Amino acid sequence: MTNEPSELNDWRKTVTDPELLARIEKLERDNRQLKRLGAAACALVGALGLVAAARPLPNVIKAHEFEVVNGAGKARIRLYATPISASVDVLDAQGNTTASMEAFDWLRSSYITAGQDGEDNAVIASGPRFGSYVGVGYAPHYNSAIKGKSGTALRDALKSYSKRLLNGPSVGMGLSPAGTANISIKDSRGFRMELGNTATVDLKTGATQDSSADSIIMFGNDKKHHVIWQAP
Repeated sequence: MTNEPSELNDWRKTVTDPELLARIEKLERDNRQLKRLGAAACALVGALGLVAAARPLPNVIKAHEFEVVNGAGKARIRLYATPISASVDVLDAQGNTTASMEAFDWLRSSYITAGQDGEDNAVIASGPRFGSYVGVGYAPHYNSAIKGKSGTALRDALKSYSKRLLNGPSVGMGLSPAGTANISIKDSRGFRMELGNTATVDLKTGATQDSSADSIIMFGNDKKHHVIWQAP
């Protein structure tokens, strides 16, 4: 039996209208029911909080590809791996790669690039096979050129990529694993200047000569890129 305040019992005795008394008793029952529901809800929320706190977070999440999308659902960051590389791409609103970080297994090298495919790019590259390089110039996005290709198609794509890369204007400096250092400047007309350690080929004997770090060599834009000036 529910205990009630004596004042309420006294007040009820003064009420003589049966209909009014019934309404008051109904309100009291509803009030008691709401209190019980509120207590049960608080207990449920507390229990769920304890369950969530006790559930461990996964240490590793595995997938072939991850995408971070904007409010419109368009991918702006993509993380993925191919049989020969692992990449993180930053995309613009049209889905074009504007910056990337890539590691290539077969080259044992890594690249950080900024700029769209087919335009001037800033590049930082490093690897034990060719050393380290920092440059600005025409640098097609490597992974876009080879993605989804294998066998003969991959070989042809690599040749095309190398040709496009070499034909574009650029400014760069590099350090080789052997300790040689070089700064190279090349324009869109094909002329090139090398400051520092540079390998040249004697057209008469075919012998390769390496210049020292204090040398400057300028090459023409003919097919064989003859030396047109050098010092010392």
